[in-house]
Amino acid sequence: MMSKHAPGPWSFDGPRHNIHVRLATNPDVRVCFMTSDGPTRENARLIAAAPDLLEAAELLEKAEEAHANCEECDGEGVPEFCEHCFGRSEFIWSSAFW
Repeated sequence: MMSKHAPGPWSFDGPRHNIHVRLATNPDVRVCFMTSDGPTRENARLIAAAPDLLEAAELLEKAEEAHANCEECDGEGVPEFCEHCFGRSEFIWSSAFW
């Protein structure tokens, strides 16, 4: 069972050594606070992308399930190349990939 998380999208702001990751829709809600001498902004960007990355992983899982049960291609090849299983999978290009 997966744990719950604050819904995305998330954003981040603040100076390099004092970054807040927040709900993009409600900046008063802080998801986390980061302070570091390391690559803080890069880490904050990755953390802020977490909801989109989770959505992308779930969409890929659905695409693989649809591909494994596809009557058109019998699960052979790449699912994105089969119009039948690609369409059934709900694997649509989302903001997570851009």
